[in-house]
Amino acid sequence: MSISQTPVIAERPGVQLRVVAADETATWLRPLQLAFFNNDPIDEARLAAMAEVVATSRTLGWFDTANGACVATFRRFEHELTPVLGDPVPSAAVSSVTVAPTHRRRGLLRVAMVDELRRAKDEGYSHSGLIAAEYGIYGRFDYGPATRVRDLRIDVPRAGAIAEPAGGSFELVELDRLPEFGPQVHDAMRRRVPGMVSRTGLNWRRLARIVGARPADATAGRRLLVHRGQDGEVRGYAVHTAVSGDLNGQPTATITVEDLTGVDTAAERALWSCLINTDWVDTVIAPARAPDESVASVLANPRALAATASQDYQWIRPLDVSALLTQRGYAAPGELVLTVHDRDGLAGGTFRLATDGERTECLATHADPDIELDVAALGTLWLGGYSASEIAARGGLVPGPDRALDQRLLNRVSGLFSSDRAPWVRDAY
Repeated sequence: MSISQTPVIAERPGVQLRVVAADETATWLRPLQLAFFNNDPIDEARLAAMAEVVATSRTLGWFDTANGACVATFRRFEHELTPVLGDPVPSAAVSSVTVAPTHRRRGLLRVAMVDELRRAKDEGYSHSGLIAAEYGIYGRFDYGPATRVRDLRIDVPRAGAIAEPAGGSFELVELDRLPEFGPQVHDAMRRRVPGMVSRTGLNWRRLARIVGARPADATAGRRLLVHRGQDGEVRGYAVHTAVSGDLNGQPTATITVEDLTGVDTAAERALWSCLINTDWVDTVIAPARAPDESVASVLANPRALAATASQDYQWIRPLDVSALLTQRGYAAPGELVLTVHDRDGLAGGTFRLATDGERTECLATHADPDIELDVAALGTLWLGGYSASEIAARGGLVPGPDRALDQRLLNRVSGLFSSDRAPWVRDAY
């Protein structure tokens, strides 16, 4: 399809924003790969996988009107996200955001982002989510950091006795079998962890390295550990690598966990125990794990577990305050009047949130607010992973008129929005 056949969404001098046509997948993929320093050839398998992505997303590109080259990329798609104490809800996910260095500082990202956020709101989404590669980019569009991850390292000899797995069995199987049982395990897990998102069939084929693997990143060295319950049903899995070594003549090994998922905490603990108890293993590395990861509970000495890095991960941009706040649950009764400031006019207003712990109502009101916050701060507060004090310290939350921002008010806000389980997602969507 030629440029003239694709409807133009917006224009800037020398470039046009439009939806990417199916036969333009390779043209759109080139700047995306360059931006993320991926120099692999665009072969048929990679092109087919990306064609599936383009077909199932709202995929945009800024195209040079002179030569047809794609100079900026943007993609929006739907997946499900689990709120606190609620069922998974549709989320307008944003990904594949790039601008070529030759076309920076022209407002191309802003035009695409603002237009897509308005479209997402009109389509009925309560929020948009993304994984922020850099901290300073998406706050400009009123996304707020909502989940965190930690990179973990376990010094196995220092850990002392490791709890033995209780019941069931374990089996190492070929990685390409992951799509057989992975979706069922992941679906059970994501429904109990706020912030978790759904995965597509393509996601699973990529995780299993069936498609999209780089030549140097093939399945060699990757292991798939499967945990089954006493009834024979799969209860969890762990994708990991194991690299052997030698320390003064003593064999050693380092396990790196890529994806460990269980239907419940007991299944996750069993998988951790099995991996850590593996002969010769002296170090276990687990990047991008939850802040409240269960592995510490299997170690006799939890100090053997160290967080080597910690950072924000998933960011949330509210689009409909009433819908957003009624999609999640609340552990106890409470009421709060909040004014939300939104410079783009998508989700601002004053609202009364009231819940009895079972039913929740959030309606526009003319009452004086207890607190005022910017819309990005509401995105941070929503999943319960950040306290009101943290948000207030950064200036995102202030008291309403004639109110003091004292510890009683902060405790009231944090108590209402808190989550016993830390919100978490590790998928780099």
